[in-house]
Amino acid sequence: GTFAQGYQEYVQPIAMPATADLSKLQAQAASGGVAFVGDSNGELGEATTRIEFVALDLNGDGDRTDADEGFFRVYRSPDSDWVVGNVTSVTQWVMIRRRWRRVTTTDMLSSQNCGWWDGAGVFRVAAQSSPATAQAGLESATRRCYLGGSDSINGGFVSSDSNGSWLPWSGNRHPGLAGRADAGYLFPLSRKYNPNFKGVIYVEGKVAVSGELRGQVTVAASDDIVLADDLVYATDPGAGTCQDIMGIFSGDKVVISDNSLNAPLSPASGSAIRTYDDTKDEFFHAVILALDIFTVENYWSGARVEEPCEARLWGRGCIYLTGGIIQKTRGAVGTSAGTGGLKRYAYDPCAATSPPPYFPTTGHFVKDQYYHVDPTNFSVAAYYDRLTPG
Repeated sequence: GTFAQGYQEYVQPIAMPATADLSKLQAQAASGGVAFVGDSNGELGEATTRIEFVALDLNGDGDRTDADEGFFRVYRSPDSDWVVGNVTSVTQWVMIRRRWRRVTTTDMLSSQNCGWWDGAGVFRVAAQSSPATAQAGLESATRRCYLGGSDSINGGFVSSDSNGSWLPWSGNRHPGLAGRADAGYLFPLSRKYNPNFKGVIYVEGKVAVSGELRGQVTVAASDDIVLADDLVYATDPGAGTCQDIMGIFSGDKVVISDNSLNAPLSPASGSAIRTYDDTKDEFFHAVILALDIFTVENYWSGARVEEPCEARLWGRGCIYLTGGIIQKTRGAVGTSAGTGGLKRYAYDPCAATSPPPYFPTTGHFVKDQYYHVDPTNFSVAAYYDRLTPG
């Protein structure tokens, strides 16, 4: 690595939080009605529960950065592949050079997550078309894959589909949500509409996360936290305003999923490898804390040159992570052969000045508080006397 600000050696170590510290975050989340019970089903990089952060321009001012414009939705399905947009593999016996060989390929033609947009602006799901039509669509310029439960797959928001459902929010609703199909499923990140919200969301088990965050949030889980797609702030973290901050605290691993959005795929045998997300790169804005490792699923395999990272040939493009990474042991995200992702990390100073709510930065949980002081008749001496212990 190139450490532009230098580095120190032989410093005093900072102890990692204990697993028991997660129970403290669970209690904070429960007070705001945002502690969820999931499970640990699925392989590495998979989950049956996913959280999608949503930022909305509710006052029509042309941005999504107002204090009450941040929300999240929670989707559940027993099919972990569907939730994270995995494409299953098919192994067949194929005659190659007069010998039968076992060949494993992706089964994109039967995918419920992948398809293409037709000329009428309708998303066509590959599994609902003939193999020939599906292959042509998956090779077209409008090809895309989405996470399970996506509005794009269903032609708009539906509370339940054939594979899973969104969890309802029973609390106060923002009046600007009136008329939206998902109004009853958007959990507010603003304390104006959830007064007991402490800025902590907790999942017992695994959880997949993605979306656009407007607010200050810590997502904690007792098991893996899966980065299923881009997770970014509504405000540019480079601006230094610290309006948005995300903390990710996993009791086990934080994993970038090897799914149809984060890795390029071939739609059929003999077809070229293509990107099925809006960009070839992955973007994450968050301070990550894993009690085990931060890693990329199947970092040692897959594409090697199909998604260049900037000017460098690579397999899954760049990992643009702005925030920070804390892990027990350094996990691998790629190899020198070009598999996996290529690191492009940047530190977010807001992690030190305005850390995520209840984020265990030094092993202690401290709640940020802001005091508004009336300058009239303000006494500095009296103020410091009040701050003095005892």
